[in-house]
Order: sequence, then structure tokens, then C-alpha cells
Amino acid sequence: MRRVCFCLFLFLIIQNNALAVDLNGIWFVNNSWEVRLFQEGNKVNSVVTFLSELQKDNFFLKKGDDAIFGTISGQKFKGKITTSLPSKNNEYCLSKMDYFADLSLNILQEGKILKGYTKIIVYKEDCTIERENFQEIILTKRNFDTKKKI
Repeated sequence: MRRVCFCLFLFLIIQNNALAVDLNGIWFVNNSWEVRLFQEGNKVNSVVTFLSELQKDNFFLKKGDDAIFGTISGQKFKGKITTSLPSKNNEYCLSKMDYFADLSLNILQEGKILKGYTKIIVYKEDCTIERENFQEIILTKRNFDTKKKI
């Protein structure tokens, strides 16, 4: 009986720690734009809060757009990230201009850094797929010392 209670106690501690990561707040995405993450339990949503001039000029993202959503499981985040084709493609690929790409991130530094990959689709002028790339993505929580080794 004691062994069962101890195992149950350990299980509850592990489950509690799995959701102890707080991702709420402002996050820098690859040091070029930022999002506000909203976490409720293991579900996460976000909106764009800042775009660099380069992104404003070259992509169809704007402040307030949906950015990232998904779920947390242990030290992993799986979901989607908004992706926008460069503006130069807008005259011939309007239907593919904006989409959500798969996103897989590891939760590091006690929930202060999210690091992983997303799949980016590159289209030809006729809107067919030219290639698919995996792009590294790093989200860093605002006010976190990034000089620590990841």
C-alpha cells in the first residue's frame, strides 16, 4: 500500500512539474519579430506584437495577427506558426500567401527559451511547390539573459 501511495505521489509531482512552465509573456522570434504568448493549461496561443521593418516591408504579417498555437507536453511544444510568402509573390500566389506551418519546439532554460524547427514551403511563380525547407526557430522570452549557453 505504501509503495502504491508513493508511486502515485511521484506521478502527481511529475505531472504538476510538466505544466509548471509558464510561457505567458512577450517572446522574440529569431530576433526579428515578437509575439505575446497566452497559455491556459497546456494550450498556447499568440498574436504578433512587433515586426521589424524588413518584415513589414517584405511579408504580409501585421501587428495583431495570429502567430503561434499548439500544446505543451512535458518539455515539448507542438503546434503551428504563421508563415507568409514574401510580398513579391503576391501577384501570382494569393491563395498561398499566408498559411500555418508545423512547429516543433523544445522548452529550455526553465521555459525561457523555445528552440526547434518549422517546415517552410517555397513556391514557384506558377504556385506549385518548388521545395520544402526546415528552418530553425528560436523564441526567447523578453527580459531573459540570452548569454547563457543553450
